[in-house]
Amino acid sequence: MPRLSIALLVILLASACASPPPMSPPEELERYRANSGEPVRSFTTTGRLWGWRALGDSALTVWTRRDQAFLLELANRCPDLQ
Repeated sequence: MPRLSIALLVILLASACASPPPMSPPEELERYRANSGEPVRSFTTTGRLWGWRALGDSALTVWTRRDQAFLLELANRCPDLQ
């Protein structure tokens, strides 16, 4: 019985360390669209941005704080946005 418990524990730990495959930029963009709130016309930030991430060549996410992000969708493509 102890061997079975140890084997189950090892399997459980190994599966907990597994991560899902990375999303493609179009998949990430759809995830952000599905979870974003109402559109805003502008935003302000005091100080530095926390970061940004390109989501293809026509959208990016901008973090103004650790817990606040904005999805920016561009009117035209921006080659090499990455």
